Amino acid sequence: MPLLLYTLYRVLVFAAAFVLLWWAGADPLLAVALAAVLAFAVSYLFLRGPRDAAAVWLAGRAERRAQRGQRLSREAEADAAYEDSVVDTETGDTVIGDTVIGDTETGDTETGSGVDAGPERRDGDAGR
Repeated sequence: MPLLLYTLYRVLVFAAAFVLLWWAGADPLLAVALAAVLAFAVSYLFLRGPRDAAAVWLAGRAERRAQRGQRLSREAEADAAYEDSVVDTETGDTVIGDTVIGDTETGDTETGSGVDAGPERRDGDAGR
C-alpha cells in the first residue's frame, strides 16, 4: 500500500505542475517535459517519507518471496514449466529437472554450453 500512496503523490505533483504550466501558457509538449522534471525534483526533495516507506515495503515483499522460494506467481511458474516442456519435446532433448541429458534423436549425450566453438583445428593450422 505505501507504494500505491507514493505513486499517487507523484502523479498528483506531476498533474499539478502540468496544469500550472499549461495555464501559464506553455506549449503542451513543453509543459509535459517541465512537469516531469518538476515532479521528479519535488518528489525527491519533499516525499522522502513515503518513498522510504515504499522502499521498505518492496524490500519486505521481496524477502518474503525469497523465503518461500518463489520467483514468480504460481500461474507464471506453471506457464514457464509448460513452455519448457513444449520446447524440450520439439528439440528432442531429455530433461531431468533443470539438466539437459542429451538429444534423444541424435544420441548426443554431451551437455555443453550450446556455444559453437567453430571448426576443429588441424595440426597444420596451428601456426596460422
